[in-house]
Amino acid sequence: MTDKPFALIVDDEWRLARNLVRFVERQGYEARAVASVTEANSAITHRRPDLALVDLKLPDFTGIELCRMLDKRFPGLPMLVMSARIDQEDEAALRDVGVTRFLTKPFGLEELGSMLSTMTVPDGAANDIADCDCHDRARPPARPSALRTTTTRKSPRVVLYSHDTMGLGHMRRNILIARTLAESELRASVLLVSGAREIGRFELPKGIDCLVLPSYEKSTQGNYQSRHLDMVTQDLVNLRAHTINASVSAFNPDVMVADNVPRGALNELDNLLSALNARGHTRCVLGLRDVLDEPQTTREEWAKRKNLNAIQWHYDEVWVYGDPSIYNLCDAYSFGDDFDRKVRFTGYLDARRRATPRSTEIVPPTTEDHLPQTGEPYNLCLVGGGQDGFALAEAFASAHQPTGTIGLLITGPFMQQEQIEILHRIAGQRDDLQILGFVQEPTRLLSNARRVVAMGGYNTVNEVLAFERPTLIVPRVRPRLEQIVRAERLSALGYVDMLHPEALTPSAVTDWLHADQLPPPERPIDLGGLDRLVDFVKRLTSEGHHHATA
Repeated sequence: MTDKPFALIVDDEWRLARNLVRFVERQGYEARAVASVTEANSAITHRRPDLALVDLKLPDFTGIELCRMLDKRFPGLPMLVMSARIDQEDEAALRDVGVTRFLTKPFGLEELGSMLSTMTVPDGAANDIADCDCHDRARPPARPSALRTTTTRKSPRVVLYSHDTMGLGHMRRNILIARTLAESELRASVLLVSGAREIGRFELPKGIDCLVLPSYEKSTQGNYQSRHLDMVTQDLVNLRAHTINASVSAFNPDVMVADNVPRGALNELDNLLSALNARGHTRCVLGLRDVLDEPQTTREEWAKRKNLNAIQWHYDEVWVYGDPSIYNLCDAYSFGDDFDRKVRFTGYLDARRRATPRSTEIVPPTTEDHLPQTGEPYNLCLVGGGQDGFALAEAFASAHQPTGTIGLLITGPFMQQEQIEILHRIAGQRDDLQILGFVQEPTRLLSNARRVVAMGGYNTVNEVLAFERPTLIVPRVRPRLEQIVRAERLSALGYVDMLHPEALTPSAVTDWLHADQLPPPERPIDLGGLDRLVDFVKRLTSEGHHHATA
């Protein structure tokens, strides 16, 4: 390491960057050029910059975001922004984060030299960032000590974010995780950030509260739009992003877990992630299901959305809620070594813990109404939230139940009313079928079910695996293949039976309900995810606050 001040040059025009390095080094600096914000993150992990030359337009994130983060992490750092065009709005945003020098491309080296001569190198130039091993899976390199929080808390604060555009799975999974953290030895305070007001139907124990965002929904073309408010989509994005940023920043969590979407729906987490990363207190984690989608489709989608860049730049760890011996996400998607180093497999989340009411839990008075009144054995049909479950629900309702059993069908809160009316007409013509709407805790029914017919969403499959019920999975195949990928793998291993939706008929369901069942596999599935999550949070909050690295 030399005693020269260190200049960081961030520009994806390699010829210009090469010439800038040569010129800046002649001015007495040690210089390094990188082509993206992600590479800049890696560079400043090893050494504190004393000068930054930043292009406004970069391939992964904007120069404005990089300057904002540099200013928060290294207050007073001299920064110069280069661009072919800097409009008034961008210039104002850059000045707000400490940039006072601007160069319009193309510029001459004499002009650059003159500007550099007016930029003061701060005291402490050429100091190293704390020694670290950037490839240590369990201990990312520490942030500068000046950025560590001085607040002493009796219990950690955790944010669980989910954009919630479809179904109940995100909500039930995050509520289960929140309960576990709040009721563990950590006694964590958990803020749920949810994009669906239906989360208000769930009882939340002490230690957990909820921020409900104005909702998105997906159009028939697969595009996000406002679900309830008369707003254009971008205005809703701005509203949600501002609400999330202000609320989470004020809560100042020790750990934030984003569910499934690294940058949030329509990139609504970008500003928050930048702020949290720059502030240096919060450990950011991405939580993923065991299966995302068909691998090639997932890789293409993630590349388009720059998800891997976001994970590399903003996230400390990636928690996969699955058993790698069942489905190894790292092997299936081949996202690369940088991604794999951050992955921790938790095991599946044991849904049996949801089936036992806590002593302080408020149990709705209608709960007992969901239980069969005759005491007969029952077969249970689960269609998630119900918005795309009518075909399965109708086939189950029309199937013949084995003698001495009845069928229970839970439609969920999102099934269309006219579809529910059709199901009730079918049930009205028979005495062995009961239709239920929203059931806050279906695991209490699932635990005693004779057999289960269900769709293949993560939460539903997680539940039937935990209770070891004989299960027929009829997976969704549009718009994603996630459910059929999961169902085919579990079926091949003998944990469930699978029926392709194109083969779904009442007679096919009838045949399965009457067929003999094979014994389950001897190897148990790893259901230790909840206990490991407590350990993961404990580790993240006890080892200090660190900087996400590539």
